[in-house]
Amino acid sequence: MGGSGVSGSMLIIVVWILCLCGGGTQAATFTITNNCTYTVWAASFNVTSGGGWKLNSEGATKMDVKEGTSGARVWARTNCKFDGAGKGQCETGDCGGEFYCKRTGAANTTLAQFSLNQAGNLDYYDISNAAGYNLGMAFSPTNSQCDALSCPDDANPRNPWNSTRNCPSGSDYHIVFCP
Repeated sequence: MGGSGVSGSMLIIVVWILCLCGGGTQAATFTITNNCTYTVWAASFNVTSGGGWKLNSEGATKMDVKEGTSGARVWARTNCKFDGAGKGQCETGDCGGEFYCKRTGAANTTLAQFSLNQAGNLDYYDISNAAGYNLGMAFSPTNSQCDALSCPDDANPRNPWNSTRNCPSGSDYHIVFCP
């Protein structure tokens, strides 16, 4: 009987350690939606989900992003042509002729930029036209207490949507092309 008490105690300790290790993660799921009337090729940089998706009009995909991710970007590439090996070219947002981006895109795109679970347990996010503009974009956390951003056209970069916002870590996010 004494042996089963030790096993029960060990089980409780193991479960407690697993709860401590898994309880602090603040990963996020990003839903990327194409509301444009044409196909776009979504791209990402500095995330682990691959970095390339073909999205027909009204199409969507999901991307899981690890906690602690910093300096990440999502953008839409337009007028792309890729071969079966994933090699090709895009009119806007091209990333070295690759379907799956391993680097930032060309300097002619609207960018959704973000860093997750940073100082103060906050996520930071913005929409930027500093490197160019290729289509409208909306970027919003699922946490209704946080600001939704929308840049429907190539507006003055001093508009309020261009400022970095923050949201408590743990929110998921929506990025919409052509909102």
